Parts: sequence; C-alpha cells; structure tokens
Amino acid sequence: IKYIKAWKDFKDVKITGIIISILVVNNFENADNEVDSLIETLKNIINDLKENKKLLHPIHNEENLISKWSESKLDDTLKKLNDFKEKLELAKESDDDDETYEILIKLFGDRFKKNKKSDSRDSNKVIIIDKPIGSWRI
Repeated sequence: IKYIKAWKDFKDVKITGIIISILVVNNFENADNEVDSLIETLKNIINDLKENKKLLHPIHNEENLISKWSESKLDDTLKKLNDFKEKLELAKESDDDDETYEILIKLFGDRFKKNKKSDSRDSNKVIIIDKPIGSWRI
C-alpha cells in the first residue's frame, strides 16, 4: 500500500488512499520479494478494474466507491497504473544499478534514496534499498 501511495503522491494521481488500500487488500499477491509482490498486485488491480469497473465498499457492499468516476478517469487511472507496473518491470529487469535508480526516482521522487544504510529518522517518508530493486523499506 505504501509503495502505491508514494507513487500516486509523487505523480499526483487522483486516487484516494482508501481506494488504494481496498484495491490492494482485494488484489494482493504474495511473492518471493516485495518487488514481485508489488508488480503482481498491480497486475491484479489493473485486471480487476478493467473487468469489473467498480470497487465495492468492504462494509457497505452496495456502495461502489468509483461510481462517480467517468469512463475517461477510469481509463486514465488504468493507463497510469499500467505505466507504473511496466516501469517497475523495467527496473527489475535492468542489470545497470544507475538505470534502475533513475527509473525508481522517476516513480517515487525524493521519497526514493540511493542508500546502503537505513536512516530511522526518515523511515516513514523515504524508500531505502540495500541494492537497487532488491530489498526496499518504507
């Protein structure tokens, strides 16, 4: 949830935090590492929104949380989510640490730092990795 929220804040994507949280909970994919889990979860979210074009409130099941979204807002959101997923895949596949870093900085902005050590003062604001696309921590 934090990775997607960090991305949407940096990219100014108009999705509320509650919608992101529900989408992730409904579509979470556990994988061997955080990167694969994030990519697979994004794939599931994209497929869910494409197929259903709705997001039901977890308590009030009759309430569609995206019912007021226009078709163009849904399409734009799907395009941005897909672009996010594709860039994460590029970063994961890259063998060049600098290229990986550049991709990730474009996705997360100054929340992403190229560090080898964790700085506990900023642990809630900064994504710190031990090596590019390896171990992330927010």
